Amino acid sequence: MKKTLTALLLVFALLFACGCSGGGKKNENENQGDGEKPALTPVDELPSFTDDGSYEFWIAGWNGPSTSEYDKAFKVMADAGFNHMPLSSSLMSSGTMVNYLDYAEKYGIKVYPQMMGRVTVSPEEYFVNVFDDYLDHKGLGGFYYFDEPASGLYDKFTVLAKNHAEKYSPHGLDFIINLYGITYYDDPSLDNRSSSYLEYVMQYCNAVFPYVDGLKFLSVDHYPLCYTGSADNISGYYLEPEWLISCETVAECAKSWDAFPHFFLLSTGHYNKYRDATEERLRYQANVYMAYGARGLSHFTSHGNKDADPNSNRFNVDSMISADGCTTRPTYEYAKKVNLEILSWDHVFLRYDWQGVQYVLGEGNDGNTLFSKTQFGLASLPGVEFLSSTEDLIVGHFTDENSQPAYMVTNFVDPDVGTQDDTATVNMVITDANRAIVYRNGVPETVEVKDGALTLEVGVGEAAFVIPVNLKNG
Repeated sequence: MKKTLTALLLVFALLFACGCSGGGKKNENENQGDGEKPALTPVDELPSFTDDGSYEFWIAGWNGPSTSEYDKAFKVMADAGFNHMPLSSSLMSSGTMVNYLDYAEKYGIKVYPQMMGRVTVSPEEYFVNVFDDYLDHKGLGGFYYFDEPASGLYDKFTVLAKNHAEKYSPHGLDFIINLYGITYYDDPSLDNRSSSYLEYVMQYCNAVFPYVDGLKFLSVDHYPLCYTGSADNISGYYLEPEWLISCETVAECAKSWDAFPHFFLLSTGHYNKYRDATEERLRYQANVYMAYGARGLSHFTSHGNKDADPNSNRFNVDSMISADGCTTRPTYEYAKKVNLEILSWDHVFLRYDWQGVQYVLGEGNDGNTLFSKTQFGLASLPGVEFLSSTEDLIVGHFTDENSQPAYMVTNFVDPDVGTQDDTATVNMVITDANRAIVYRNGVPETVEVKDGALTLEVGVGEAAFVIPVNLKNG
């Protein structure tokens, strides 16, 4: 009862603090502002963003390679922008994982041995102390304790988090667990002790984060690009209706706990429900998650063969990289393109802290099923006096260390259903802005802004990260 009450109090606190709307239940085609118009600080010159190596967007996969061709397998990952990688204990021995550490360091990748036996034990127990002599190795990032737990396990995670803080945090190693999305968290077969998805995520934060000294990793996998019937029949394509509930819940809880929001990308079709990956599908998912402030993304999956992976019955196609890590497939090139785009401007994006999102209905749209299920949408964007769009948008609001704003304007139209006609024409009026730096797919453009008015064309599956500027004598 106490935890349920805490969850309800957080809901009301967030709604009050954010001035939240009912998740797009009313037709908010135009953002007229709420009286809050923070001024942009006038500057003598346009901001420049130097990539000094101190910022890195987390890009990972799932499974990791299982091979004796160590160098080749890690080069394949590094070439595609992967900088973190879990290692599956069901596909490789702990000795192989140890052998990987030098190659991980060579290619700038952090690896995370997984305890994937659905057990709640410490690394020293599970791996029989095999990593004790490697805790300061630069290739070891930490340990992946569990994937998709029920909330009945959280008390055991508290014990593990305390043990990790004592034995592994002094070595800078991360404590990693990935949570369920809303779709499966309350499966009747699970030991679920949460009355809502919000409570499920909050209870995890309460159980683990007070004992985490370092990265507070808050992660979810919830795959949005679905189909009925045939995977090639566009008439059966749909977006998973509750996807955005998972997104905003993790984002809001991460903001409350100063945690690291991380999401999984659907990169391999499976369950005869989820679509295969294309460049456009991957970019769309990444843009939506980044509108929610994602600081890391992982591909599900990166490695695997239908005929070799013990989980192969779940997949319609092979993963982007073979199970041994040495052969790539077409999906690899799609992921590589999107990964490298993100890394090309992560030193800009990661300077900004996520504050919230506004759900914007396109002109003439009466509603959006996914928007209507949300509860934390901003009623308006601070600093934006007017906002309209011809298509549905998710707009993330961010601020830098000086409280200066930026906005991630994301076209929410399904990339497989939309056409060029569904390009969003977005009109914004940003208080005091006379310039804007606009990033698209990692490429910046500086545009002049007259009287704060900015017009953007945002294609299907695309996004524009807008940094407004008040340039003196501009």
